[in-house]
Order: sequence, then C-alpha cells, then structure tokens
Amino acid sequence: MPSGPSSRRRIGWPRGASTRRRRTRRCTRRGGEGEAAGCAARPPLQSRTETLDNTYIEEGAARGGTVALQVVLADDHPMLRHGVRALLERHGVEVLAEASDGRMAAAAARELHPDVAVLDIMMPLLNGIDAAREIAETCPDTQVVLLTALDQERLVTEAVSAGVRGFVLKTQAEEDLVQAIEQVSRGGFYVGGGVSQAVVEACRAAAAQDRGRLTPRERQVVQLVAEGKSTKQVAALLGITLKTAEFHRARVMKKLDVHDVAGLVRYAIREGLIGP
Repeated sequence: MPSGPSSRRRIGWPRGASTRRRRTRRCTRRGGEGEAAGCAARPPLQSRTETLDNTYIEEGAARGGTVALQVVLADDHPMLRHGVRALLERHGVEVLAEASDGRMAAAAARELHPDVAVLDIMMPLLNGIDAAREIAETCPDTQVVLLTALDQERLVTEAVSAGVRGFVLKTQAEEDLVQAIEQVSRGGFYVGGGVSQAVVEACRAAAAQDRGRLTPRERQVVQLVAEGKSTKQVAALLGITLKTAEFHRARVMKKLDVHDVAGLVRYAIREGLIGP
C-alpha cells in the first residue's frame, strides 16, 4: 500500500511500530442539543446522507456523557482479531472481550452488555448471523456490526432480519469500522462504501420498519414512564444508568414522533401496556 498522507489503513492486519503521526479521532458517547453524538469533524446526519462513500441510514438519538463506547469483538482468525482490537483501541473504543466463535461472542455480549458487538460473518460453532440473532434476543441494547466480504452480500437480508445494523467490508479503512460502531450505537444503520446498492436498500427498508417498532427494553421504558415513574426511577427499576434511561426515552419519543409524556401515555394505553 502506498505511503503518504492519503493512504488509509485497512481493517484487521497489525502494523509494526510506526513513527508516522496521524490524527486520531476518539469515539465517545457525546451529545447535546443540536449536536450529533460521536466522532469529531463528522457532518450532521439529519437525514439519509452519503459521506466518504459510506451510507448512513436513519440517525439514532444523541447520547449524553463522555463514556467511551464498549464492544465485544469476534473473529476466528487471531491475527485479524488482534489487529482489529488494536485499531479500535487507537480510536478510543474499549474492547471488553474477544471471542473466536459465535457462541463465545453471544455469551460475552450476554454477560458484559457492550454497546456494540463486532462479528465476523463466518465463524465456527455459530455463524455471525445466528450469533447476532441470539444477541438481539438476549441483550437487545447491544447493536451488531458485521464484517463481511463482497461474496457474502447475498446473506444481507437474513442478517438485517437477525438484527444486524452495520455492514463493513474487510477491505475498508479502519476509520470506517469506527464510524460504523459509533453510528449503530445510536440506533442508526451503517453501510460501508463498496457495498452493493442491494445492501443499502435492504437496510433502508429495515430502517423504515424500525421507526415505529420498539425493542423490549424500550417498551419497558414506555410503560414505566406512562405509569408516572421519573427517569431516575426508570433507571433504578431496570438496573441501568441514568444516561442510558435518558437515551432510551429520547429514542422512544423519536421513534413514536411524540413530544411529551401524554403522548407516551396514549401509546401505552393503545398498545395495552397500561390500563385506560
């Protein structure tokens, strides 16, 4: 690969000690009114936007705080796995655990509750798609990014239905994987540059369906808020942090297009979460 300021490191392969200096973006949960959370110097994602040949679909709600994003990483090739871990840590993403197969990945996600699970699509014992499905069922707050190859795009529709929200090619630059993690952690979709239009359309269709569909945790939040619980009480009852409870509440209101507690109460009554 040619050297110089325009070259971009590819995903997965460890590099030797390098003295070349480059700008590193620290990926954190940040946010405030009018500011999209995530890596600095990113354009706003107020709608479907194409940036750096990558497609961002359906922006999620901004998070508050300054806590680094946490991930579980799974790939059955140790060299690639260790390389990906190194690049994520360079960008300020905390890797809670590594796994060499899909079962280990699902178990780690269930135990550690990371923001994102980064999975290879082809793994022993349990493939990446089925691991994503298990993660979606057991820890719905964890989003999944799939590392794919061009010849695996036929599996995308199945992957989306399993709960995968990000697709990154192994030939892409490391910054793209970091962007994918940040984007899906906010409830959005991410499709890496070079992925076919069919993948983009599949994700857009899934995003459209997701706008009005709540996760089990989001339904719990709606019920508790509709019952008159404060955000602090919701956090305590669900065993989550106050910032996580605030994130869920903001995302629910965005999905349902409601702007006050009265709107959540009407939804909860209509869905049978509380009595009239």
